[in-house]
This record gives sequence, C-alpha cells and structure tokens, in this order.
Amino acid sequence: MTGSSGASISTAKSENDPDIWFVLPPGFFEVKLDDSPQDRMFRMADAIDPMFPSATPEQKLSLVLSSEYAIESMLDAGAVHLSTCLYQRDDGAISQGMLAVFIKSLGSTERLGVAQSIADQWLTENPEAEVGGVFLPYGPAALCALERDIPVPGAMFDIDKDEVTTLRQLQMAVPLHTGTHTAVFAFSTEDIDQWDNYLQLMAEILRTISSEEPDDISAEEADDAPAQPTVG
Repeated sequence: MTGSSGASISTAKSENDPDIWFVLPPGFFEVKLDDSPQDRMFRMADAIDPMFPSATPEQKLSLVLSSEYAIESMLDAGAVHLSTCLYQRDDGAISQGMLAVFIKSLGSTERLGVAQSIADQWLTENPEAEVGGVFLPYGPAALCALERDIPVPGAMFDIDKDEVTTLRQLQMAVPLHTGTHTAVFAFSTEDIDQWDNYLQLMAEILRTISSEEPDDISAEEADDAPAQPTVG
C-alpha cells in the first residue's frame, strides 16, 4: 500500500460483468476483496505505520478495527469495489474514509430517466437528505448526501457497551453506457469536519469514470503526488 500515486480501478469481476473504470487519488488504498480479515488488517496496519509514525498504538488499533468492521459490512452488502483512505489533518490527527461501489440492475437503458428515478427514490426514503443530479463527463448521475447512525459492537474495541457512530455519506448513482446496470458509489466518513475536503476528492474520482481503461498514471505525475496527503 502507498499513498504516493493513484491507481486505475475496474469494477468487473468476470467477462460477463458490466465494467467501468475510475482513478483513485493519492491516499486511497484498494481493498482486495478476496483477502482474509487478518490479511486486510495487516495491510491496514502496514499503511498506517509509515504514514503516521507518531500515532499511538491505541489510535492505530482503533483505525484498523473500525476499518475492518466497515469493510465486512460493505462486503455483506455486495460491494464490487472497496477502498479506504487515510489523511493527516492539519492538527496531526488521522482522518479516515471508505469508498464502496455496487452494481445494480434497474431494468432500463434510459440513463437520464434512471438517474432521476433514483434521485426521487432517495428523497422519498430520506426526506432530510440533500438530493440532486449532475452531468459528469461520463453522463447523468444522481447524488445524495446524508448522515447515518451506525451501531458499533463494543466487543470490537474490548469494551462492554456497544457504541453508535455518526457517518456522513455521499451516494452517487451512475447509469452505465451499456445494458441496464447502474454503478452506485458510496463514500462514508466519521470525520464530518473534513466533509468539504472529501467532496473535492470524490469529485476528482467522478470526473475519471470511463467505460475504457484510462492511461497509466505517468511516472512524472506519481513523483509529483504527495507521499502523505493532507486534508483540512
């Protein structure tokens, strides 16, 4: 794992799956979906150590455990892509988020109509959410920003009492060019103070969505990218 350069990502898992590509910015690390929980936690720990050497063991353990809990939840929900991000805030604290991508079959090839229908459904289900539409370089998409209270088992952190954490989430439904499938991107973070910065990062990802594999990131771009990205 490294935060020094981006990576182009495909959602397809077999020749018959619908495919889109997008590019992860520096600081995002793709999760290998077929790894064991133990391997994922070791990978996360390996990413934290060089980026945040001043983090306490308790901070590192909390990050690893909370990340694994979120990963398992997203895998259970059918995610075809997962990536986590780690950034250092101006105050030295660690900021963490997760991006999940799901592929849904909605039975229509009328992309603008699909995006509008999804936006209407989101607003019906969550009247307090911020819902809208946007035209990306790839095409029309529906957007939804909302907050969710998520229960966290206390046993994960070796405490008796279960906790509740508040996540802010951005959902983006992008009807695909071929077939009747829609890609749903869902980015979540507990670090609500950094929300505007994360929105900028997600805008970068959305601008790279393509039905074709993008050109590899050049060595010059990789050298220019920060080894330890910051937000806020």
